[in-house]
Amino acid sequence: SEMKELAEAKILVPYIARLEPSGKVVGFATLTAKEVRREEIGGTAKFAMAPVALLGQLATHEDYERQGIAESLVGFVFSRAMNSANEVASTGLIVDSVPSAVDYYVKLGFIKCSTAGKKRTNTKMFLPFPKKSE
Repeated sequence: SEMKELAEAKILVPYIARLEPSGKVVGFATLTAKEVRREEIGGTAKFAMAPVALLGQLATHEDYERQGIAESLVGFVFSRAMNSANEVASTGLIVDSVPSAVDYYVKLGFIKCSTAGKKRTNTKMFLPFPKKSE
């Protein structure tokens, strides 16, 4: 499959949600590294670009929608990305949301990115990692 090829090429990492004990796939998410302009995510740092983790794809099997699977996948991927940010710098999780999912991502805590002057079909959204307390 294309996803397997991309995973083997280290382009993305897929996370699969399965039912126990059958192993039936009920959803998946993909995670990859990306860089965005700092001003898009509300930063005012001296650096122009910021490293982020990209939630590239998120899907739930139609028979299992509205059962919290997507939310669990987002939480799991966010946790994985945040933990890896200690070893490979990243500022948060970003997603290019289709118009119908914007409200869903807002409920999960994502904020709309500043994309002034750009005509986009999708909405870039950002969920920052918590700042480390010192």
